Amino acid sequence: MIPKPVLEKGPVIPADVIAFATEHGVEQCLCPMLEATKRIFPSARQLRVLLEDDPEIGDLKFIVYEVNAPGLGVPKALEGQGEWNQELDRYYKATPGCAVVLGLYLGA
Repeated sequence: MIPKPVLEKGPVIPADVIAFATEHGVEQCLCPMLEATKRIFPSARQLRVLLEDDPEIGDLKFIVYEVNAPGLGVPKALEGQGEWNQELDRYYKATPGCAVVLGLYLGA
């Protein structure tokens, strides 16, 4: 089943991310990881999902859950990152050419 872009209040999963995830067979992780990201980082000022090329490996792209959470603090950020990684293990099966990662920014 192909997930629909998230249209409710909050971030949207862009069509290019959905298409790439579908092509690599990992579309089932998109919405659960978005929900997990919102739950784990409720104070985030900004959350978006984007697709990034690896600058060194030509056939590798990243689906990035980018979180801007100024004021979170390093201990809480590390705790959140660990919880996020546990959620990722539940929903994502590694596949060649595709990686799902967390981009966590604590600065203003």
